[in-house]
Amino acid sequence: MKPYYSEELADVYHGDCIDVMRELPDGSVDAVVTDPPYGIRFMGESWDGADIVKRQERGKETSPMPAGVGGPNGGYRSLAAEAGRYNRSLKASLAFMDWSKEWASECYRLLKPGGHLLAFGSPRCYHQLGMGIELAGFEIRDTIAWLFAQGFPKSLDVGKAVGKKEREAERTWAGWGTALKPAFEPCVVARKPIAGSVADNVLTHGTGALNIDATRVAMSDADAAIIDGMGGFGKHKVEAAVYGEYGHTDSHAHPDGRWPTNVALDGAAADALDQQSGELSETKPHKFRRGATTGKGIGYGSGSTGGDAEITYEDSGGASRFFPVFRYEAKASSAERPKVGGVQHPTVKPLDLMRWLVRLIAPQGATILEPFAGSGTTIEACIAEGMRCIAIEREEQYLPLILDRISKPIDVPLPIGI
Repeated sequence: MKPYYSEELADVYHGDCIDVMRELPDGSVDAVVTDPPYGIRFMGESWDGADIVKRQERGKETSPMPAGVGGPNGGYRSLAAEAGRYNRSLKASLAFMDWSKEWASECYRLLKPGGHLLAFGSPRCYHQLGMGIELAGFEIRDTIAWLFAQGFPKSLDVGKAVGKKEREAERTWAGWGTALKPAFEPCVVARKPIAGSVADNVLTHGTGALNIDATRVAMSDADAAIIDGMGGFGKHKVEAAVYGEYGHTDSHAHPDGRWPTNVALDGAAADALDQQSGELSETKPHKFRRGATTGKGIGYGSGSTGGDAEITYEDSGGASRFFPVFRYEAKASSAERPKVGGVQHPTVKPLDLMRWLVRLIAPQGATILEPFAGSGTTIEACIAEGMRCIAIEREEQYLPLILDRISKPIDVPLPIGI
């Protein structure tokens, strides 16, 4: 199959991702990074609901979804019209899981042994996405939580809704709703099983491991000096009821920063976290004695881990310093949302977040597959990180957005240590 567009580090295909992937050779990609449709009929888009059901049922009517397939109202007409409603039928849920398995199975075939797959999902449908990926043959290795502070709650005003039916009851139900404010998106971290040991797989295929040092969380010079002045984190042994007996002997702060976490924050979330935690001074040590509070050491929150070792905590800054922070809005800023001919993609991830993710699971020179290219953020992230991207986009209206994005000069890679 001939690409719609091709250059040194990018091949962009136009078509259904499952159909296109079936034309690609086995074991030809190192990793998959994608933000697929969530199956929640976002803003009435048929590609995020109706067309998924259609594909799995072959030949059914598409947008709007017929009643009884996607829900009693046939899918979301708009956020305002359907605020707070959850009319996603069991039939649509099973179709989404089956569809997730179908595209993930093609990704599995295309990946080398040990290749990772990262896929974002909706908090309310993530379990079906993960199950589909697992049924395709992948190991679920972890979940990355992308936390943001600028989501908007799409909730029904229950008081007003009740008042339309029974005016006297409106006051009783005032202040009630049907949804929480969205503040995170989960990203499944899956891996195709390795061949032999991790060492064997890495040497043979160049896959199977995470690039820890290239994705570390930057640490201030003052923090590093404090840790080095302590002789590192020290050597201590802790007996814990949950984890058993363990010890570690780090002697110095790592020059590239802290170990990357499975939680990533946007700037607003980081600021909010620091306001709640407060910020520690660089010069004032803080001590915490294990077992000093009540509890029997049963696990998290018990007040004790079963020992009485004194841990000196001499770090500085707010709580966000332990996490990778991307100084962007929850969704991509307007500068990262290309608009061509009045068309703009409704769901765009921040570029730096996607660069961090591709760097986490693949080295420079790797080939990354993006089955749901959207406006091309993952493509730009791969090019910026010196990786080749094979991208697929079904919706013709988004192809000019991709070309507009990758035709611009690509920025230099992020510094090591976020």
